[in-house]
Amino acid sequence: MIDLAKLPLSITSFSEFCDRGKIYVDKTDLVADLAKFDAPIFLSRPCRFGKSTLVSTFHELFSNGLDKFQGLKIVTDNLWNDRTYNVIHLDLSKIKEQSDDINFNETFLQQLDDAFIHSGYEKILNEEIKTPARYLDIRFNQKDISGLVLLIDEYDAPLTAVMGDKEEFERRT
Repeated sequence: MIDLAKLPLSITSFSEFCDRGKIYVDKTDLVADLAKFDAPIFLSRPCRFGKSTLVSTFHELFSNGLDKFQGLKIVTDNLWNDRTYNVIHLDLSKIKEQSDDINFNETFLQQLDDAFIHSGYEKILNEEIKTPARYLDIRFNQKDISGLVLLIDEYDAPLTAVMGDKEEFERRT
């Protein structure tokens, strides 16, 4: 019989699954397969299908290695023995709702810069960098950027938050 108290209701953090002993369906063999790609990966699934949990699992694996994966397939089947990486984890749900007097691009740029600074990179944001694409172009052309993993969660939140406002929606696209 399943202990209903162990169901991970409202939990999306892999680390929290482990720390609180919640039920976790072990798909770490698939996580290891995806983590081995040396190219951008775009994952799209419907709401409430575990995207945030998967992104959190990647974050834990890339930033801390196998510490919290003991007893799971990724360890027991010896599927991962790679190093750890600098991880930039952006959650765009944090900037989904903006008031009219706050510019979306400015907020997004600030979140990007804060995330890089938090991971030990120097501040580069200035008045000349006007778009997130330009910011990332500059970052990815720096020589100290090797070993970086960029995870973006809730990528659609800024757009879905303004779907009823045609003008704001078009401004963000």
